[in-house]
Amino acid sequence: MNVYEKDKVKYAYIFNQRGLDYHKAMLMLPNSRDNEFTNIANQVEYSSEMTIIDMPSGGNYLKSFLPTSVKVIPLETSSVFANIGDTQICDWSYLPFENNTIDVIFCCAAIHHVSSEDRIKFQQEVIRVLKIGGKLVVADVQKNSKIDTFLNGFVNEQNSMGHICVFLDANFTKEFACKNLTVHNDVIVDFPWILSSKIKKSMEYIQLLFGLDRACDTQIEKYLKRNLKSNSDNKLQIDWQLRY
Repeated sequence: MNVYEKDKVKYAYIFNQRGLDYHKAMLMLPNSRDNEFTNIANQVEYSSEMTIIDMPSGGNYLKSFLPTSVKVIPLETSSVFANIGDTQICDWSYLPFENNTIDVIFCCAAIHHVSSEDRIKFQQEVIRVLKIGGKLVVADVQKNSKIDTFLNGFVNEQNSMGHICVFLDANFTKEFACKNLTVHNDVIVDFPWILSSKIKKSMEYIQLLFGLDRACDTQIEKYLKRNLKSNSDNKLQIDWQLRY
């Protein structure tokens, strides 16, 4: 089955099936994606009076990268992730806040799991709840990039749920840009994911994070050996990239 058919992508369904394994991977190597979260957090200038939404928050991973002085409200559409992160559950079509009450909304590495219909509803809700001058900050994979090829190729083949997603390009910017929501920054950032010093642990992390239930160890090891590097701490790392 491939749940990534056009306009039928369902984030909640996907992570109600895969959320526990995904979180297990994040606990196994909790600092693996520090660069990713730091990069998205750095897109905002903060003040102590800010109210910030992190949606979808997964296991509430982003919060520790934000200032302790701001109010962070994690939201989830997956009941599994909501339970893991002790997070309020909602839907892309309705954010449970009054009009003009939110300063920043973060959406990290998730919008590619959201159908075009739900993206439109989410955009409308973002416009409704953000204060004048508020920001929506989206980070996701660039269309036709090496990461796109990995996810829509290798992961799609080795994950029994499939993984054919629509990633970010100029059309996404046009889709979200409107009278009440304009684009102030659009940048592609390269950075590494820092894995383990041990190949086996790095393999298990990748298998759990991406739900590679069809892949044998040999296939994962072959992929990683083509893409892994060693850093100065003798830890393995894999080059990653997101469009912010």
